Amino acid sequence: MREAAMRGLLNDYPDEAHPNMGINYLDIHDNWTLADQFAQRDWDGRFGVDEGPYRIAAGLLFTSLGPIVLHGGTEFMRSKGSAGLAEITKRTAKGPLAFHGKSDTYNMRIPNLFVWDDVGRPPEPARGNCDTRAMHAYWQGWIALRRSSLGKLFRLGEKPAEGYYRWLLPEDAHLLGYIVAEKILVLINTGEAEGTFQDIVLPPGDWKLICDGVRIDHERGVDGQDSMLGAERSALDLRVPPQTIKVWVREESR
Repeated sequence: MREAAMRGLLNDYPDEAHPNMGINYLDIHDNWTLADQFAQRDWDGRFGVDEGPYRIAAGLLFTSLGPIVLHGGTEFMRSKGSAGLAEITKRTAKGPLAFHGKSDTYNMRIPNLFVWDDVGRPPEPARGNCDTRAMHAYWQGWIALRRSSLGKLFRLGEKPAEGYYRWLLPEDAHLLGYIVAEKILVLINTGEAEGTFQDIVLPPGDWKLICDGVRIDHERGVDGQDSMLGAERSALDLRVPPQTIKVWVREESR
């Protein structure tokens, strides 16, 4: 789905003249939650979520052009698993009432409740060892980036010039990279094995790692492998762990 992801990042479709004519989102009020879409079993995020792809999805959303919508609770892997998959109709004194399962939950009270106790809950085997505290912090980091001066690179009101996103497309279709406005580098590996982006040419400057796939801090950066990419090398080979998104930002040369 690499090409579809690229179209979504640009928010560029035939009936949209500029990014502000479209809205990007991952999940929304009446429909499946992201946790249920990435559930480890039975489309029910209450019992475990594949957090790597979940984090990649967040990164794609926050590095897309134009308006984005966040569904409340997605930041701590909220689930509507109790809604079930089947569509049923109940007879009431006022007539039939349709329950459409996870695909449309507007008539369901319990699935639409927010379990705020899940925020900061320590990982538990019965819940697939989901780390809601770390995921909550991860989404907070992306929100901070999106609202920052760097985030203005994505909050565009007009269609950008050709090449605003410079794509890095290795032969392995599980890998997608892009350089936004020559200031932000994003490398994504959706596969189950480590992937390598070869011969990446970056604009001059020092490039600071701000997201390692689990942590994100656009101001101070994060420690780890390739935490700083120097400008002295003309081309780089960068490895990305499986099911991981990594992001660097350029610090202007002095």
